Formats: sequence, C-alpha cells, structure tokens
Amino acid sequence: MIFETSYKNRPAVAISNDILAAVFLPFDGAKMVSLKTADGIEMLEQAKGKEYKRLFIDTDYAAAECSGFDDMFPTIDPCVIGNFEYPDHGESCRIEHKCTIEENSISFEAQIKSVNSEIHKKIYTFGDVLNIDYVIKNRNPFELPYIWAGHMMFAGEKGAYVTENFPEGIQKTVMFGKAPEEMNILGEYSPAGESYKYYYNDENNALECGIVYPQRKKRIMLNFDGNAVKYLGIWMNNGSFKQMYNIALEPCTAPFDSPVNALRDGKSSVIPPKGSVSFTVKLKIKNI
Repeated sequence: MIFETSYKNRPAVAISNDILAAVFLPFDGAKMVSLKTADGIEMLEQAKGKEYKRLFIDTDYAAAECSGFDDMFPTIDPCVIGNFEYPDHGESCRIEHKCTIEENSISFEAQIKSVNSEIHKKIYTFGDVLNIDYVIKNRNPFELPYIWAGHMMFAGEKGAYVTENFPEGIQKTVMFGKAPEEMNILGEYSPAGESYKYYYNDENNALECGIVYPQRKKRIMLNFDGNAVKYLGIWMNNGSFKQMYNIALEPCTAPFDSPVNALRDGKSSVIPPKGSVSFTVKLKIKNI
C-alpha cells in the first residue's frame, strides 16, 4: 500500500506491507525518516522535537534533523575537485525531489547542480524486502569522481551489533573517536558516551551487512544488486552526538568520506562521461 501522509510537520509519502512500513519526505532530500516493523517497532533513530528541522543547500547538516536514512551524494565531507565544490554531506539530502506515486512504487528524482548530475530512485516492496533502485547520471563530458553513501541511522540498543560478510581479520580505519576493541558492538547509552566511525579497508563486491538486536529480537539485513556499492563504513553513537543513540550503517561506493580521500588511497569511484551508475539497496527485517 502506498499513501500520502505526514511526518512531524512535513509532507510525506509511505509504503507498507504486512512486514514493514517506510516513510519518505519528498521535499527534504527524499530521505527515509521512519521504518517500522509490523508490530510497530521503529528501527530508525528519530530526532527529538515535534517540528522537523529542515536542511537547506547552505545550512549546517548536523544542526538540522540529522536522523533516519539520508542519501549522501556526491560526497560526505566537503571537498573541491576541478571546478566543482562538493557540499558537506552532499547535495542530494539538502534539496527537494520530484515525487511520482504509482500503484506499486514511489519514484524520486532531483538535479544535483553542484556536480551537474541527476539522482533517481524508485522504492517498492517484493515479498519481505524493501527495494530502492538508484540511477545516478553524469551529465558532464568527463568522468565524475563521486561517493554515494547511505547514511542509515538505525536505532540504538545496548548490545546491538553489526554483522557483515568481510573476511575475518580485515583491517579497519578509524575516522574519528576512540573505538573499543570490539568496535562492532554498541555500548551502553550515556550523554557522555563515545562516538566513533570506522571503515572496512577492502572492497566487497558481494557486500552484505546488518544489525542484530538481541533485546528487540530483530535483525536488519542489507544487500545490493549491481557492483557499485562495495565499501562499508560504520558510525557508532551511544550518546555523545546530540544525545542520540544509533548504529549508522554507511554502505558506499568509495570509502573515507570524500572522493579526494578515496582517490588518495586508490579506492575511488567515478561515473563515466555522459554515463550512469545503477544499483539496488535491498533491506529486510527479520525476527530472531
């Protein structure tokens, strides 16, 4: 079922079936702001407050709503490549998207002026899977270095942990914060708690990742069609950032938060001249 609704004070559109219900904001980056299970459990981290704190092209990302699942494109960290200025946390999450509602799907599209490109996504369910098809088009006559990252702020729970299918012993790079030895396990909530982010250093062309919630008895799993999304970042926040409590899965096309950093390490992703890249994010929630 697909229907128009609202989230806080913002227009929204939702898709639901017997397994889950997802809510998106067309005028706010087409972000997913809510993902509930059939028994009503919210799986995305929610910002406090009755009014939605909007993000605009020239405002601070962290001071806005900063919750749920944003598309980061064409970067996470701001950088300059050639004549293009890549904005902080990308442009896609900052702008309105055209929304088309069909019988069984929701489609969004937007022009990304900062790097002369387009982003399209289509949301639909198939059985117990929420599918998001992406097509990103480069309108330039030269290749475009970019990062797409899913900034997926899932709700926190003491003892919740990240699962993935990387080889055992894979090296990781900590981007910020003081990561514990078992960095994939979320610590206990505390306003003075630690916040840290790390990347798995190697690519994985058959990437699978997820979160296990022992108390909620739920498991979130993600996998991907297409070979574009092959790196994974993880951001753990047990209270120090805005007194929120989250595990953020950040599957991405290139690591280390910007195309410049990725290129420096020989792990960059580019879209060919006048070309495109496409992939599908497949999300599933299961009881354990």
